[in-house]
Amino acid sequence: MCFDCMKQAFPNRGETCLDSGSYLMNFQGCSECQKKEQMKVQERKVETDEDDVETIVYQHVCGNCGHFIAEHKYTFYVDGDYQEYEMYCRLCGRSATSISIMPMDPKMQSVQF
Repeated sequence: MCFDCMKQAFPNRGETCLDSGSYLMNFQGCSECQKKEQMKVQERKVETDEDDVETIVYQHVCGNCGHFIAEHKYTFYVDGDYQEYEMYCRLCGRSATSISIMPMDPKMQSVQF
C-alpha cells in the first residue's frame, strides 16, 4: 500500500460505507507515474461466510501504470433487527453504520420528544 498516493491515511468517513468505487477526494495522484488518472478496481472478491457475513475485498490501482494504491474491505451483516455496514481502506477511510430493518427504528423512537 502506498501512503504517498493519498492525502491522508484512513480518513474518518462517518457513516459512508462504499462497497465499490474510490474516494477520489483523498487521491493525491500516483507516486509512480505522477499522473492523476481514474483509478481501477482490481481483484474484486465477494465472499459470504457461514454466519452470512458478506465481505467484499478489492484493490485500488493506478489507471495509468497499475501501481497498487490500497486494499479496500467492505463488510455487511445482519445483527438482530439491524443491518451493519463497515468499511476499512487506507484510501477511502474507515466507517461503520447501522440501519434498522424495521419500519420504525427502535433507537430513533427513544430520541423523539
